[in-house]
Amino acid sequence: MDAGGESYAQPDPFLTSLAADPVTNLFQWRATNGLLPYPHVWAKEEGWRQALQAYLRSGGYQNRVSEPLIRTVPQPTLVLWGEEDDVLPVEDAFKYQEHLPDCVRVELIPDAQHAPALENPAYVADAIVRFATAADVREDTRQPQPA
Repeated sequence: MDAGGESYAQPDPFLTSLAADPVTNLFQWRATNGLLPYPHVWAKEEGWRQALQAYLRSGGYQNRVSEPLIRTVPQPTLVLWGEEDDVLPVEDAFKYQEHLPDCVRVELIPDAQHAPALENPAYVADAIVRFATAADVREDTRQPQPA
């Protein structure tokens, strides 16, 4: 699951909506000046600014994803987080671990900031394969056994 911007440190949705224009301008400036650690695949797409502004004006992800919702995810979960994330605090990864009912582990991705799948794709792919093929993830012991 991509947290999609979910962070326990995200400002209140009202503040997120107020910051829509300046944040959009900041992203544009960073992309234009090559200040992002990965190729900005969306920055040249038509309508990206309007989409980002609309998302932020809606209050952001916090209006839809919150701790109570995260606590309802029953599946074994792996949290992947860039160890040098410059957007969301790395400490938030461990809040996911605390609130996901079956968090197997948090794995910090080396040489990655906010988009680890783009910044260190080989490491991310390997982490996912290791997680998906681990015996404790494949065997779902929580299912009722036939009588």
